[in-house]
Amino acid sequence: KAMRLGAYDYITKPFDNEELILTIKKALSTQYLSREVESLRRRLGERLAIEEVMGESPQIKRVLKQVEIVAPTNLTVIIQGESGTGKELIANLIHQKSLRKDKPFIPIDCGAIPETLMESELFGYEKGAFTGADNQKEGKFEQANTGTIFLDEIANLSDGMQAKLLRVIQERKLQHLGGKKDIRIDVRLLVASKINLAEALRLGKFRDDLFHRLNEFLIELPRLCERKEDIPILSKYFLEEASSEFNKKIEEITGETMRLFLNYHWPGNVRELKNVVRKAVLLADSGNITPDQVLLNSNTSFS
Repeated sequence: KAMRLGAYDYITKPFDNEELILTIKKALSTQYLSREVESLRRRLGERLAIEEVMGESPQIKRVLKQVEIVAPTNLTVIIQGESGTGKELIANLIHQKSLRKDKPFIPIDCGAIPETLMESELFGYEKGAFTGADNQKEGKFEQANTGTIFLDEIANLSDGMQAKLLRVIQERKLQHLGGKKDIRIDVRLLVASKINLAEALRLGKFRDDLFHRLNEFLIELPRLCERKEDIPILSKYFLEEASSEFNKKIEEITGETMRLFLNYHWPGNVRELKNVVRKAVLLADSGNITPDQVLLNSNTSFS
């Protein structure tokens, strides 16, 4: 009932410390993403086209075109790209442009969930299924029913979990851990990985059958250093966002600072750029962002 009224999740007594910490971490991550999406929606509501928010480079325009093509379908999508390139934002965008946009969007970070909790987290469990399971609990696939589930860093799943996931995808039904009843599900599946899944398959680190089931449509996100023409656009967007967050009137990034940005390699991609701009806004004592307020990774080379 609490979740129907808007709660992110719930825990049952007696509390398991590991599960409690994991649930809180996921709630915070989801809250952060919700703020990102709400900020994007607000800007779109101000008639700012999404291309202007994400950039105007040929690389990002190709990604946005792919999103437009695949979003209205039910195809499973693999989103590949380095950390910080915006995989979850693209997944959310696909959902928002899909026929399931008014249904749940449930993101799961497969790299953040311990192997011992993964099956119960995804598929739910019955009362008494394991020590501490004092009540029945829905899994994320049930919570995403009729909507979209996003499995981030799917390559972190063990071989056994990959096999169980494949069965659920193929049969469109699951069983709770400790249960015997089949539960029918209807979900759109989006997955992401910072490593190339085809390469992981070649090296024997990813199941062949699961890869070919998932590989219905592929979107590859470029690194920020591969689309440097987008850096001024993204920087301006993050500047406005941070200025609003910190209640400061920072009007622009100086030309010297922008040259610094354009010559930097950005190993952390868009996420790193956002964090650098936020810190600079916080440190700024005038209306402009100057180089002395910019904190970059001193161990990273410039290009």
